[in-house]
Amino acid sequence: MMRQSRGEKIAERLGWILLQLYTGNSLSVNDICQQFSVSRRTGRRDLLRVETVTEVISPGKVRLAPLIRERVRQGIFK
Repeated sequence: MMRQSRGEKIAERLGWILLQLYTGNSLSVNDICQQFSVSRRTGRRDLLRVETVTEVISPGKVRLAPLIRERVRQGIFK
């Protein structure tokens, strides 16, 4: 099996993160670290990569931003 490139690894993590958020879950740095066996620093970076669609609910934990949640609820993104 071919090794994934750095970009592919990031894309895989971000895809999983967005799926979790869009299905109504909140996520923490620890969730990312456990799911992908990455460092806390990488988990924090990944959450920063999606910060435009999230809101912080506690340090190191996010959920989908209210406006995006409302649009998802209305089916605009479906």
